[in-house]
Amino acid sequence: MPTLLVLGAYAIAMLLLSRVVESIPLGITYALWSGIGIVAIVIVGVLAYRQVPTPVQLLGMGLITAGVVSVNLGGQSG
Repeated sequence: MPTLLVLGAYAIAMLLLSRVVESIPLGITYALWSGIGIVAIVIVGVLAYRQVPTPVQLLGMGLITAGVVSVNLGGQSG
């Protein structure tokens, strides 16, 4: 059952990603996807496995988050 749940979640994620690239350039979409994914996995690690990020790791996640926000606020190019 967990395998089916993960496969279904992957299918939904890919479907939604394919919809997003219709309105946002692929490079920007992939950068956002990657940045948000990194921060989400760290949050899961903190909540589920009680992993504590170091200050340098927190700084890196802050920079990733700042990048995601700046890309979203930057608007469409060309």
